[in-house]
Amino acid sequence: MKREKKAALPPPDQRFAPSTVAAEIATRLINELPVKFGGLAAAHILYLTKVGGITVQGERKAGKIEKVTGQKKYLSHNAQNNNEGWDYIVTLDADIWSAATDIIKERIIFHELRHALHDEKEDGSDDWKLVGHDIETFIDETERYGSGREMLDVIQSVSMASKKE
Repeated sequence: MKREKKAALPPPDQRFAPSTVAAEIATRLINELPVKFGGLAAAHILYLTKVGGITVQGERKAGKIEKVTGQKKYLSHNAQNNNEGWDYIVTLDADIWSAATDIIKERIIFHELRHALHDEKEDGSDDWKLVGHDIETFIDETERYGSGREMLDVIQSVSMASKKE
């Protein structure tokens, strides 16, 4: 039996695309849940989808968030973020994102936003931080969305489909 070749990935600089849907979900969550996310209203957050998957420690993930600092922050200055650079970048697995239902998309964004934390430095300037999980996920995420089995099913089916290609 002849095995089909995987479709070639685009070059690394062409694997990313902005996600207005993710940005809209995040804005809604930040406004709806000011106690959890209110400090993020001032953050400059870029939402991207990525073709080719996101793997963290060998495991496929629906998304990841990174705090932008130093050279990346300097290089990210543009009109979209008032020439201040991005504070965070949320990257979403394009295949999982496109296979996800609206509620799973919201859960993915909720989860990534929970990693972001706003603090204030002594001089009054913003101090953006990343925080780890309460457990393998966040307690308030499971309270809001349930166990997450549906999201894991989507991730698993997308991972299996990509292995078959």
